[in-house]
Amino acid sequence: MSKKVDKKTTPFRIHNSVFMGLFQLLENQFAILNLVKTFLTLIKFTFDSLSRKIKSPCLVINFKSIQFKEEIIMYNFKKNFFTYVVVGALVMALSISCSNEDTTGGNSDNSYTHQNHPAEGIYSNGYYNSSAIVSNNADGSCHITGRAYSNAQSSQSFDITVRNWTQEYESTFSYAGSSDRDGEANISTPPNMDYFQVSYNSNGGFLRIDFGPAENRYTTSSLSKQ
Repeated sequence: MSKKVDKKTTPFRIHNSVFMGLFQLLENQFAILNLVKTFLTLIKFTFDSLSRKIKSPCLVINFKSIQFKEEIIMYNFKKNFFTYVVVGALVMALSISCSNEDTTGGNSDNSYTHQNHPAEGIYSNGYYNSSAIVSNNADGSCHITGRAYSNAQSSQSFDITVRNWTQEYESTFSYAGSSDRDGEANISTPPNMDYFQVSYNSNGGFLRIDFGPAENRYTTSSLSKQ
């Protein structure tokens, strides 16, 4: 079984684009509001000046009505502003939810892939004599063979090829296997394995192999280089 790690784009790019769009809308609303207020103020000043000069009652304007319309504009602006905030919050929550799903089923944004394979040699421990032999191939892959146990009476040999590992930043553990969040690898023995994982801790050089269904999982436990 082989798989490739899909690289995910960071959710913060989505958040930035959303808030930039909201900022642009709010900026336009402020510009329109200031333009209307300036226009109303200009009308008031002009008609006040004319009415004082020619003393004509026909030029009297109901500025209470103008003030009322300005209050309506302010109310609509506040209502639109609240709508933009709610929409932005919903979009951000949705994008965070999607990014969490990607982290669960894919390579997370705080991890990277590499080909820093374990050192070649024999790895073993006292867990039912589990063991593994590591060799690095000319094509840059890592070949791991050995034997794992589910209990003292049941063991299985394994043959795994690791092409690259996934490692989280500030962590010493690297992973390869069948999960989308693991590095790229395939297992030829035993065949038709739906689940397998190879983990390697560079701090101490410990190696571990697990495979098989959860109810009958085979493991080497933690192996150290001999």
